[in-house]
Amino acid sequence: LYIADDRVKKQEGIKNKLEKIVPELKGLYRDTKTRPKIRVFEGEAGLRQVYFDIFNVGIKDIRVFEDLSNILKIFPDFVDYDSEQRLKRGVNLYSIAPAKKEIMDICLNGPVINKEVLTFIPKEKFKFPVDVTIYGDRVAFASPKDLFGIIIEHKEIAEAMKNAFDLALEEAKRLYKKDNPQAKKRQN
Repeated sequence: LYIADDRVKKQEGIKNKLEKIVPELKGLYRDTKTRPKIRVFEGEAGLRQVYFDIFNVGIKDIRVFEDLSNILKIFPDFVDYDSEQRLKRGVNLYSIAPAKKEIMDICLNGPVINKEVLTFIPKEKFKFPVDVTIYGDRVAFASPKDLFGIIIEHKEIAEAMKNAFDLALEEAKRLYKKDNPQAKKRQN
């Protein structure tokens, strides 16, 4: 009887501890509807999917931090395909890019596709090791150097990134005008 009674007390102690822990564990693993959907892509084909996912979503505006010269090393047809698809789908572009001659020549001398706000900043101030695209409720990160990309689908994350981009765009416009008083084409 003594052994059985001792076991019952131990089991009740364990039960009490579990009853205290279970609510905390449930709190850690809440089944929430707002979890971000995260997809990872690898290789050239995966990277192409990341760059052109914008055309799989019915959006009208994209915001990008990108170094086009890195993209063109992997996808020489990038500008043609991107321009064609943006024109076809009525997608507007807001871009912050490094002020590299080859990028500015392509961007400023090509046709205007829908609304384009192209802003260039001194390349030493462009500190983005990966390209970032914000569109709809998604944010894409792409690394042409390492051939991988990530798409995060989450309304609040995308909204936070849109707001951060819009603030950065205002500062980039100021820098651009200051450094390039003669080059105000396509900057609203």
